[in-house]
Formats: sequence, C-alpha cells, structure tokens
Amino acid sequence: MTPPLESSQLEAKEGMLVSIEAQDGYSMVISEYYLLGRFGSFTICNAPDDEGRIFQFTNGNVPDVAGFSSYTQELPKSCFVVDDDDSRQNPSQVLAGAAINVVDGAGFRGGNKVFPLKGPLYQSFKSPYYKVYTLDLDDIGIVETNPRPPVPTLGGGTFTVASVNVLNYFVDLKGRGADNRAEFVRQNEKMMEGMKDLDVDVLGVIELENTVDAVDRFVRELNAILPARQYVAASREGNASGGSDAIRTDVIFDSKKFRLGGAARLDDHVGAIAPLVSQSTVGALFNGPGSNRSPIAATLVEKSTQKMVTVVANHLKSKRPGGKGADDDKKNGAASWNHQRTLGAKAILKWLSTNPTGFDTPYMLLGDFNANFMEDPVRAVVEGGFESAITNSPQEYTLVFNAQFGVLDYIFYDDGLKLEDAKIWHVNVDEPGLFDYNLDYGRNPVLFNGTNPYRFSDHDPVMASFSIL
Repeated sequence: MTPPLESSQLEAKEGMLVSIEAQDGYSMVISEYYLLGRFGSFTICNAPDDEGRIFQFTNGNVPDVAGFSSYTQELPKSCFVVDDDDSRQNPSQVLAGAAINVVDGAGFRGGNKVFPLKGPLYQSFKSPYYKVYTLDLDDIGIVETNPRPPVPTLGGGTFTVASVNVLNYFVDLKGRGADNRAEFVRQNEKMMEGMKDLDVDVLGVIELENTVDAVDRFVRELNAILPARQYVAASREGNASGGSDAIRTDVIFDSKKFRLGGAARLDDHVGAIAPLVSQSTVGALFNGPGSNRSPIAATLVEKSTQKMVTVVANHLKSKRPGGKGADDDKKNGAASWNHQRTLGAKAILKWLSTNPTGFDTPYMLLGDFNANFMEDPVRAVVEGGFESAITNSPQEYTLVFNAQFGVLDYIFYDDGLKLEDAKIWHVNVDEPGLFDYNLDYGRNPVLFNGTNPYRFSDHDPVMASFSIL
C-alpha cells in the first residue's frame, strides 16, 4: 500500500497483512514518539524527501479555517501508528515495533526513515491514524538519515546568545519538574551537558522555577560546568522579581563579557499597556491564570566596547485548550489562546517603547512565543520592527506535537544589531522522551545517559551571534 490512502482503502485492508511503501520522492519518517517508552508505540508519516517530515500548518501558512481543515484531513491518509502489540507499560527493554531495541545513541530519532514496514493493519481507537503491528526485524527497519548533530558553530559577531527552555528546572521537588532527588540529579546532569556544549555569552532561560533558590542553583551549576565563565542572573543582579507564575524567564549572562546596566520585569500594573490588558479575555496579560509569563528586560553593557543591548526573555501563553471567546480555538491552525498571545506580544513592544530599564538601546526578544512562523504573535513582533534570526522557513522546527514539527522558539532583533549567524540545535526534539530524566511509571533508569546533552529538554535551543551597531 502506498500513501496517501483514503479511509475506504484502509478499511478494506483492516485485519490483513500489509506492506506500507512510500511513493517516489517521499519516505516514511519517524514523526512522533511521545508514547514510545510507556506503550511501545510511535507514529510515522509519509513526507516529501525535500522536507524530511510533516510540519505544522501555520509554520508556512497564515491561519485559515478552510486551509487547516483540508490539511488535517490529509494526515490520516499518510500517517500510521507502529505498535508492538504488547500491553505492558514501561518495559525494561523498549522495542520499537516489537523488534528494534531503543537505547541511547542507537539511531531512533525523529526524521529517520522507516523501511520496510509490514504487519497486520488495524483501526486505532485512540489515534486518528491506522495501526500497523510489526512482529520482528523482517517487518520493520530504520534508516539513520538524521544522526545526532553536534552543537552548531556560530561565525562572527562580538557576542553569542541562545534561547533555552530548561524543561521546568525546579529545585523544590514539590510541583513541576523533578519529582524527587534522583530525578533532579539526572535532570541537572543532562541539562548542564547541554549548557556546556552551548557555551554562549547570554542565555535567555525559559521554564525556570520562580524562586531565588532555583535561579541561584542554576547559575552555580553553570559556573561549575563552564569554569572559564562567570555567569550571573539579571533577575538577581537587577532585583527584578519573577512575576506571579510558578515559572519565570530570566537573562543569564557572562559577567566577564557584560555588566548589567539595568533590569525590569513587565506586569499588568505598567500603565502603558492598560488598553491592551482591558482586551484580555481573562482580564490580565501577565498576572494570574490564563496569562502570559512575565518577561524580563536586561540592559547589558558590552565591556570591550561599552555598547549596550537590551535582551528580553519571553514566554507567551501555551496553546493548550481552555480559552474562551476570542481565545477559543478557531480551528484555523493557531489553536487556543491566540488572542492572549497576540496581546502579550503587542504589550511587550509597547512596554519596550518606554525604555523600561532606563536606557535607549537596541533590543533583542527571545524565548518561547508559542506561535508558529505565520501566526499573529510572531507577525505582531515582525510588524513592530523586528527580524527573526532564524529564516522564516516552513521546514524549521523547535518542537514536535501530534507528529507535526514547527518553530515556537525565536530570537528577534531590531536594526541596532547586526546578525552574524544563527542556528537551531536539534538536540532535543528528535530524541524520544524516554531518554530524559524522568523515572515516571517505573521507567528503566538504564535508558538514561547523563554523559551527553541529548534530550535535556523538549524544545530545541535557538542560537545566534551578533554585533552591536
């Protein structure tokens, strides 16, 4: 059988032994593996060879109801769940397709091709995609077309920066992140392997526990793993509180390279954004439930040149369901809370126009905007005078969701900065979550390898080098 396949074609073969083969110019590629460790299943999709995978609709298209509907209706014709037909949860040995041993560094990564693929075909009750139950190595093979990449090298510029999601780095062991000390030790070990390889002058950190203890611990660990650096956190140096959410954003920089000119954090009490706050469906933009996380702005003075840049770390509202009214899912590809994210982006721009740190400088916005390239929040930032360091390409990605890849994490800059180089390091997204620090549901601890950075988070970091004009 060669995708795309109509539901009638699939239904006619239900219960039968089938072989799935891609058409010329296409390949079946590993596309989703969230349930691989727990239930032994993963998703493959028929993707064009020149794109390498399936992407979110709004990564390359303006949100549109008709277009999104047509796009999503095509996916079940081209995607399949590969299942091991094993009802056990979190077995000590994870066998993809009941045949391929999944261990760290062995080649199971998103974007890798699957060939052959054959087995009984069944309709799935938990997925829109049909299932193929493979039985042994004769039924399934993985072609390693997307090997693990080393950290990219950045060329030029006087300083380097990265936007990094630290996957709920919590030290209190009570809420998000690690559930116990064993998990935290694993999380911290792998996280610092990632930070060691990044080795940038400025970090925009997302999903850090909103406590002084967590910030201080993260900075201490950074300085221990990178002893040539002397990192400090802008929130601590500039007395910029963490906002009202359980997690915070922060700007962490090498004090050998920069000194802090000033820092400020945006909340709903800033008068300049009051007209935008009044339009929120929850009555708030940066305070309380349903709001965006409070951004921090840090003006950094480059010691070698005395030139200044203000770096703003952001984390807009997620796409999770729950928005009402203007924030309801409009079924156009932007998902829930698009209105709230867009207001948040506009409020950040309005706030920056007041020079909140007390300095008129070039600006850089980085972080998790929870919006793909063509969605309203990103367009608002671009229309506000900023450019994305990452090329507006439909084939870029920093996250995978529902077997579709897309960019949610950005570095934006204005005309006071010269972009020299920019890369996305695909260190996390293509890796199965079973390689992260978690021990949930009785996961086998041996699956974890803390000596490398792969799967230190669920987002890929964005990196760039700049010069201040």
